[in-house]
Amino acid sequence: MPKGINSYIMAKTPSKTKPVQELESESESEFMVREPYAVWELTTAAHRIAYGLPSAVLESIRDELELTLEELSTLVAIPVRTLARRKKERVLAADESERAYRIGRLIDIATGVLGDLEEARTWVKEPNFALGGETPLSYMNTEPGARLVERQLFQIAHGITV
Repeated sequence: MPKGINSYIMAKTPSKTKPVQELESESESEFMVREPYAVWELTTAAHRIAYGLPSAVLESIRDELELTLEELSTLVAIPVRTLARRKKERVLAADESERAYRIGRLIDIATGVLGDLEEARTWVKEPNFALGGETPLSYMNTEPGARLVERQLFQIAHGITV
């Protein structure tokens, strides 16, 4: 299993996911088990996103991609002040969770294709000819852009020149 941007999942209840608000204690923070988004089945992802992912996911994205708070804010389309509020609330709204999931999944795929997180981080931040000189990171903030990045990664994985 590639190590890359990892989501925080609710491991205490594998068959059912409890909303973050219903967690009983910090010791139940074992629900914050690191597992790559890329291995989630779509039904699992849909269920967890609907409940809202823990806001700590955003810190994971920020740390692993070495982003500033402003860069993270732009990437996930959440104002900086809202990011601070979400951190206190411990949970993201469904639309915010979906954006975090999309970005995390792409980083997981990039890490697997390129070999490690450092290579994936470098690749997403470098201008890319196939993306018109833009960085893959700048495309990850929309679904169509994310599909372009994913297509590029699959081309790289299969040895197709990009």
